[in-house]
Amino acid sequence: MKFDFAGFGEKGGAVVKMLKKHWMLLAALVLGLVLLCLPVGEEKTVGEQKNHVPEFSLEAEEKRIAQALERIAGVGEVKVVLTLKSSVEQRVARDESTEYRTLSEGYELSSESSAVLLQGDEAEEPIVLKYIYPEYKGALIVADNVGASLRLEITNAVAALTGLSTDKISVVPGKI
Repeated sequence: MKFDFAGFGEKGGAVVKMLKKHWMLLAALVLGLVLLCLPVGEEKTVGEQKNHVPEFSLEAEEKRIAQALERIAGVGEVKVVLTLKSSVEQRVARDESTEYRTLSEGYELSSESSAVLLQGDEAEEPIVLKYIYPEYKGALIVADNVGASLRLEITNAVAALTGLSTDKISVVPGKI
């Protein structure tokens, strides 16, 4: 392949020499630019970008804690009952505006707030910034074999798993 750079004079010849000398570097640069232009990953449309709502099941949490407690040596079968202060809460993005007006007798403040909505194919949905899991209020643990030392171990384990203080946890003997 022959290129005619007659119109460019000496500079054109110098460019051709440089391209011949560094052709591999130029090819790698072009290949890199092509790879940068290719799409990476899964592309989602606005309608497909649904907010993932984290699942929380009180029954599943009680079962998970009961299974963990039953693995403590000497405990036996366990039933866990948890109470909650609140349910799962979500914080949405908000568009807020505040206006100050000067009046003859002072200032007046007015503010407006509305959720920022994401428009999808089917409907508009608020943009969720974060989810807040429920906070535990108390725990009742009913166990087959409960001595003083096991009661302390169970109380400490439940406190570690739930974040409750030990005075909010009741461990009692019972038939399961």
